[in-house]
Amino acid sequence: NRATGQFLKIMHWNAEGVNSKKDGYSKKVELENILNEEQVYVCCLQETHLNEDVFKVRCFQYYQSDRKDRKGGVLTLVRNSISTCQFVEYMEGAEYQMLHLRTSNTEFRLLNYNCTEYTI
Repeated sequence: NRATGQFLKIMHWNAEGVNSKKDGYSKKVELENILNEEQVYVCCLQETHLNEDVFKVRCFQYYQSDRKDRKGGVLTLVRNSISTCQFVEYMEGAEYQMLHLRTSNTEFRLLNYNCTEYTI
């Protein structure tokens, strides 16, 4: 919204294991810090490597699609202030989620896509 100077910040991250540690630091804690410090409203993660582990972040809705072999996987985090409806999820060959998002002044569709094999 240009009148108020507010923007909808969207972040993308290839996590390579969102619950793992890197250089002794928890990736989840670092992600939570970035989301809050940068005031991110939507975060699209790929290669989450989750398998039935629920990944929640305070103040965010989560849409999680895991692959059975603990590799791959996509996760979309949407701040609670945004109305969201997930209407497509696909997990064969390519992994993606499509969400319908609505703010106070706009609506749009967001695609979180991860292609682990060249299929395009």
